[in-house]
Amino acid sequence: LTRMFTKDISVVHGKKEEISDVQSADWLYVTKDEDITVQLSLSGRYYTEKTAADEDTDKMYLDICAVIYKMYTEAFGRKLAWGMLTGVRPVRLMRNFYAKYGDIDIVCGILKDRYFVSDEKIKLCRDIFNLQKEIIDSGDKKDYSLYISIPFCPTRCSYCSFVSVGSTGASKLMGEYVKKAADGKSVE
Repeated sequence: LTRMFTKDISVVHGKKEEISDVQSADWLYVTKDEDITVQLSLSGRYYTEKTAADEDTDKMYLDICAVIYKMYTEAFGRKLAWGMLTGVRPVRLMRNFYAKYGDIDIVCGILKDRYFVSDEKIKLCRDIFNLQKEIIDSGDKKDYSLYISIPFCPTRCSYCSFVSVGSTGASKLMGEYVKKAADGKSVE
């Protein structure tokens, strides 16, 4: 999440470390006592927020990410179209929430309110979800999804953790990739 805003912040977490040990002028510091405290120092400005130290570790990490995302949007003065999503496939997340709640409007509300995804990207996810839904719903329990990576994209999404490069910057690589793939040769 930090790297989606900047590469120049030291991220430190622990129980009671000394902030003075941090070597960078800009830092994000997360401590856990009874609560979780998140502190951000950026260009001489300081931000501090607290969130509950929940027994449900997944919920606690989600709460910490939400606090950090809100701090970064305030500090940097911008929001990300994909909100705080990192390293996930958004339509898969939408599908998982749909399986749990059974109502696409509830799912869209979760993406907007809990993950801070923009209306534009929620609409894109919903459109893809609707295209895939009939096929996925008609499948057998023994069916599976297969993801085939083509490492060139028109743009690189901020949440993406797949190995890929923007197609405009890699046009000379694409021809060789396609040629080797068509010849059935290993692409390295």
